[in-house]
Amino acid sequence: MDMKIAKAAAILVLGPLLGILLGLMVGAFAVRPDPNFVANGSHGSPGDGFLIIGCAGLGFVASVFVSVVLTWTVLRKPRSARSKSEQVSN
Repeated sequence: MDMKIAKAAAILVLGPLLGILLGLMVGAFAVRPDPNFVANGSHGSPGDGFLIIGCAGLGFVASVFVSVVLTWTVLRKPRSARSKSEQVSN
């Protein structure tokens, strides 16, 4: 049972982190360069850069849902017949 809990914790922690990273990467590649870019480092308008935040948020929401479903299946999965027979023989 301890291994199931460790797997569930790893899925619940790493899943959303990977979802955010994937959302940031997709958002960064999907956004075109800002046409209002000013050479001194500022921007003329907020532009499409805020779409990256939406992509990261969407990646987070989707990955949390998938992580919870996957964790539920890991915790509810019955033991295989082989592991049951090994436990009985010990």
